[in-house]
Amino acid sequence: MFTLLVIAFDVFALIWSGVRILRKSKEINYSSGKYLAWGLILVGVAIFCYGVRSIVIQFGPSFYWVDLSVFYRPGTFIHSIGLFLAFLFVYKEFAPKLFAKITVIPVLGSMFYLAYIFVLSPVQRIVKQAPLEPIKFTMTNYPWVSSMVAQVFLFVTIGVPLIILGIFLYNAMRKERIKAIFYGIIIPVLSFFGLVGMWKPAMLPFRFSSGIYLGMFIIALILLFSTIFIAKEKKVITKALLYGLGISFQGLFIPICIFISPIFARLGYGIGAFMIYKAFGIKVE
Repeated sequence: MFTLLVIAFDVFALIWSGVRILRKSKEINYSSGKYLAWGLILVGVAIFCYGVRSIVIQFGPSFYWVDLSVFYRPGTFIHSIGLFLAFLFVYKEFAPKLFAKITVIPVLGSMFYLAYIFVLSPVQRIVKQAPLEPIKFTMTNYPWVSSMVAQVFLFVTIGVPLIILGIFLYNAMRKERIKAIFYGIIIPVLSFFGLVGMWKPAMLPFRFSSGIYLGMFIIALILLFSTIFIAKEKKVITKALLYGLGISFQGLFIPICIFISPIFARLGYGIGAFMIYKAFGIKVE
């Protein structure tokens, strides 16, 4: 079934990449790499929990409590801790010192906030047919009951991964300070307002048309891929994009899972894992 194939792909990609990075980090005595490796492995374990619950709920409503309490809440908690470790790797290795001092506590602390709301905040259950399945295959979503919790959750799961992407962009072009500041800030900011505006415009303090939000996101994408051509050090920017997108994907697809559909969103986890593994292997002089 398509749903379970996607989950199997993600679990394999995340755990395989994490184990390979862990082994390599031990070989070269790269202690920070172990944070990244365990972050990927834990996200893989979380996706595995999501896969098991996808099977459990097929047995009907009497098993929904198992879905929520035994697999969903523990899985999302593990996912949050995995993100914390992956983001910690970024701050230890790539974040500029002044920027790190200002943002490290709110960024890493927000992962513990995620763990808290995933475990304790009330949710509402949405049950529907999984897409692209030839037979009946039920799936469940658990959006928050509290609109305030939902708003903060959306801001964290979009904003924090984009900050991580911005760190990599800035770091890759730090020798050209103006470009580094421009691309490291403008791309995350445009992406944030574009994505939130397209998904949940009511959560923003101002309102534009859907076309403007889409335009913001498209401009951010154009600027993102233009870095390949404007950066002087091609290998450095390639590594930065693979790392930045790959690590960001581990958090950026969470709101899509909850508010839209977990089936398509989960593909991002596995793809991101392979991007991270590829970036880890790129040597920059």
